[in-house]
Order: sequence, then C-alpha cells, then structure tokens
Amino acid sequence: MEPGKIDSVSQDERYLGLTDKQLLSLFEKGDEYAIGLIYEKYWKVLYISAFKILRNEEESRIIVKEVFTTLFKHSTELKIGNDIGAYLNAAVRHQVLCQISNSKSYHHLLESLSNYVQDKQETSITATVKLSY
Repeated sequence: MEPGKIDSVSQDERYLGLTDKQLLSLFEKGDEYAIGLIYEKYWKVLYISAFKILRNEEESRIIVKEVFTTLFKHSTELKIGNDIGAYLNAAVRHQVLCQISNSKSYHHLLESLSNYVQDKQETSITATVKLSY
C-alpha cells in the first residue's frame, strides 16, 4: 500500500461528518484541505447557477473559479457568517451580475462605435455626392 494512501484515508476520516461551519473555521485557521472539501461540495451547484443565467460554459467556470480564488486568498478578511453555501451563492450571483453589466456595457460601446462609424461614412458619402453635383 502507498504511504500517501494511508495519510489521505486518515485525513478524510478526520473531516468526515464536519459541518460547513466547522470546515470554514478550519480553513480560516489555515487548513487548505478544508477549502478543498468545500470546493468539492459546492462547485457544481455554483457552476449550474451561473450557467442558468449566462448560458456560457466558459464564463460560468471562470466566475466559480474567481469566487473560490477570492475565498482562498482572502479567507481571513472575509465576513462569511455561518452559512458558506449562502455566501458562495451570493458571491456567484454578484459576479454574474457584474459579468452581465460589463457585457451590456461592452455591447453598448460596440453599438455606439458602430453607429458612429456608420454616421461618419454616411456623412462622408453625402459630402462626396454634394461635391460631385
């Protein structure tokens, strides 16, 4: 039997039956294995939640990744409360809304630019036509 297998089995057993609150408490104390368990429990639900709104696999994956990256980097600074699931869902919703807002702004800017270019072309064509008469 591999030495790593024995350690991982005993480590899994230590975390068996822990609540989300207990896992979060362990993670806040620097236990990276605890965040892995939280990730395994919630990533799919969060991805589906993001995908239902965005209808884009890549953007949904990126959002979930960003939420967990933020959680990992700022675990000691965040005010998560007692319900990690509710916190993660709210964080994903926030990121999705930001994505939609940025996307709408981006599309609005493209539309404005397109209209501007089209107006300039029409003005140029009109000026050319007037000059030729």
